[in-house]
Amino acid sequence: MELKPRVKEAERTNASVMYSLQALDYLETEGAASLNDLSAALSINKSRVLRLCGTLEQMGYLRRRAEDAKWVLGSRLLSLGKAFERQNPLLQVLRPEMLELSQQLDENVVFQVIRGERRLCLCAVNRVQRQRYFTPEGSEARLHYGAAAKVLLAWGPPELRARIYEQAPYPRYTEHTRTTAEELMADIEKAAAEGWAASSEERTYGSAALAVPVFGAEGALLGALSIPTTSQRLTPEFTQRALPLLKQSAEFIRSTQAGAQKFVPVVPRRD
Repeated sequence: MELKPRVKEAERTNASVMYSLQALDYLETEGAASLNDLSAALSINKSRVLRLCGTLEQMGYLRRRAEDAKWVLGSRLLSLGKAFERQNPLLQVLRPEMLELSQQLDENVVFQVIRGERRLCLCAVNRVQRQRYFTPEGSEARLHYGAAAKVLLAWGPPELRARIYEQAPYPRYTEHTRTTAEELMADIEKAAAEGWAASSEERTYGSAALAVPVFGAEGALLGALSIPTTSQRLTPEFTQRALPLLKQSAEFIRSTQAGAQKFVPVVPRRD
């Protein structure tokens, strides 16, 4: 008789919990959804959606609008987000350090981490006069374009690079977008050799960025610290002035992480 492999209790999943979280993910992107929308998105029947959403509404995670009976995110999620910020030691260091860097360079500053096969903006400091290329906290983006993506791939897990290479050809947004694995590989190798990465108009015309890796106390990659700016402002002179400050901030963040566990984000968001 063939014995079935034993599954650890922590590796088991609960279908109702999974569907509930998928509903929250869907509403995070769509903003509002009807019963039909959620049933189609989750591939489950309407009665089950009603039970799931009713439970989430009772707990404060969802709210049903009176004007159109559509489901939207509830205020309880804001409490969780604020608790996440308070309880994460990395964020306690990132925000004040990024604020100082933003003031020194008069630019937006963003910290992104690997989330599955995408990059997640964990922390962002925005200069009021530079909102066009601001990356919202909690937003996600692909890993085949942008300076931060090159940094995350250059120092991230080799298996992640292999999976991203397999996804080529990539969508083309401008004539500067890397669409082949060979082009992306060349950018990643250059970033690894130089210790930093830059990009210009790979996703949007007029946008550019400069990024450096941030490591933990034991040398594991924590994320990418970057300056999203305009292609007009990202001159050789600006790069020469900004890079030392970026690296200085990255080193300061590393020095504060002694004994801290590697951070793994748990708040997904799709484009």
